[in-house]
Amino acid sequence: MHKIKLLHLISRLDIGGAERQLLSLVAHLDKEKYDIYVGYFQGKGELEREFQDAGIKIKKFKFIGLWDISFWWRLYQDMKANRYDIVHTHGFKADLCGAIIGRLTGVHKIISTVHNQEQYLKDPIIRFLEKWIISPIDDTIIVVSEGVERFLIKTTGIPEGKIKKVYYGVNPDDIKIDKYKDIRGEFNIDKDGILIGCIGRLVEQKGHRYLIQAVGKVIEKIPQAKFLIIGKGKLEKNLKRLAQKLSLNSNIIFTGFRTDIYSILDKLDLIVMPSLWEGLGLVLLEAMALGKPIVATDVGGIPEVVENKKTGILVPAKDPNALAEAISNLLEDYSVAARMGETGKASVKERFSPVKMVKEIELIYNKGV
Repeated sequence: MHKIKLLHLISRLDIGGAERQLLSLVAHLDKEKYDIYVGYFQGKGELEREFQDAGIKIKKFKFIGLWDISFWWRLYQDMKANRYDIVHTHGFKADLCGAIIGRLTGVHKIISTVHNQEQYLKDPIIRFLEKWIISPIDDTIIVVSEGVERFLIKTTGIPEGKIKKVYYGVNPDDIKIDKYKDIRGEFNIDKDGILIGCIGRLVEQKGHRYLIQAVGKVIEKIPQAKFLIIGKGKLEKNLKRLAQKLSLNSNIIFTGFRTDIYSILDKLDLIVMPSLWEGLGLVLLEAMALGKPIVATDVGGIPEVVENKKTGILVPAKDPNALAEAISNLLEDYSVAARMGETGKASVKERFSPVKMVKEIELIYNKGV
């Protein structure tokens, strides 16, 4: 049987939601049916080994910038020599290169996934390229939520008929946890401390400063509350300065970059996502798969994951008072928090399974083949 030759193209293979979801997708695709390659051209390749362990062939293309003609030539040579049946791209740079080179080399099907409410689409030049070059070439544009779909149509005017929604898929069995990891010991948190975690890059999108502003109000009611801010990013120094200014250093711990996110997640009592915009929120699905209650902002695709007052509490973005109140209410009522966690666990199994995700994407791959 002829295998379908499939190239996924993404700018980075570093730890992030889109990258980890791509790993989940290619790991669950049928290797008897698909000959799968993943190409990338920026970053450190932090997830490269995990892709290889899943049986995926990796290609790294040398890249200086989009104006680098030699990069375009190398990508052209690779696509022409390998004669891929499908090229599936993720992120603007990969979308642009994959669409143009894919069309020039006769790739049968070109697909892109938009993983977030990408703010760069507000840039008129990028919006022009997306609307008049990338989307006309793409056979299908996959979005990860209705929130992303609405944003994409509003900002670019891409026709609704070209867009397909496919939710992320999370398998609880794929979440590897070190049960013996002593997170409390590492951060000097006593057994009575309540652990609240916020996982994500330290960038404007994730809204950390509003959470930091909320922490003081939470510890007035629950002084044993400890907040772990897990991740790295360009706002790290500013956020640490804010925590110090508000005299919250004993209640907020910046963990920096971690490779053991799941083991930390397992030890948390509550997950907070104070994002200003969000495609879907993979961390939320992973938290729900582990039965964790959630406080998150009512933005983007988050309400499609977190059902307000059923699997968590949704609050307006940029509202520290609402964040503090929701966090305090859940921490003060363990039975409600536990019930939300269990309901969330069931929701992930029913609505966000990798099997469902792969089946829907394969329908897109197979259309017209």
